[in-house]
Amino acid sequence: MDAILSPDNKKKQKGSSERTIALRDNALNIFTDGSSLPHPRRGGIGIRFVTTDAAGDAVVDERCLPGYASATNNQMELMACIKALEMAHDHPTLEAVKEVWIYTDSMYVTENVLNAMFAWPKSKWMNRSGRPVEKGVLNKALRITTVRRKRTDQSVQVASVKMEGQTMSVRIITDTYMRTQKLYKYMYEVLSESSRYFGKSDYIYSEMLLRAGHHYEVRVNSTPDNPRIVEVLNEIDRISGAVVGNQ
Repeated sequence: MDAILSPDNKKKQKGSSERTIALRDNALNIFTDGSSLPHPRRGGIGIRFVTTDAAGDAVVDERCLPGYASATNNQMELMACIKALEMAHDHPTLEAVKEVWIYTDSMYVTENVLNAMFAWPKSKWMNRSGRPVEKGVLNKALRITTVRRKRTDQSVQVASVKMEGQTMSVRIITDTYMRTQKLYKYMYEVLSESSRYFGKSDYIYSEMLLRAGHHYEVRVNSTPDNPRIVEVLNEIDRISGAVVGNQ
């Protein structure tokens, strides 16, 4: 059986920068890779279909697909596998093989595939602490996100704003609807100057719809592992700071 070099495997043989992988005969072997770049953040995927012909030689079919704006590395690794399986349905060699094998160097994908198959669907795509499994929606498509620029130059840091049941004024930077969990995910920055978190940006979830670029007075929960907006008290005028209406 011949072998193929897989450049997306990080584990190396001694004296080599690549790892040799033996192809499975009578199978559609699929090698996937996903990655993302910053400034601005965008992602891309690569897919390689490999089969063996009657002589035992490798037949390679490489596919390059359009990229995705604002995508993370894990999202692209997942999307690469999803697109590969979708494309495998129409691959000309599918009827002639008995198995389909996917090879990925993503620990996130390999460590969570059983969770995605058995555990997360039963928990409505929530983890043990009740926090949404965000990438669960990738079994359909990448989420649609509305984005506004941050006002501060501080980077977004997860869990930088502690959930203490406090009330604070916030500006919504991005609003993302998570269809599987029927929740909204928000990137926000704290506007309350009296708060020790003033100027910090973080992520939070809610069942209530808020709009990117708008300012709100909200009350949050007290669960650090599952940050939630539990009540929207008011929308605040972005210029005057006055209350413009009750939610």
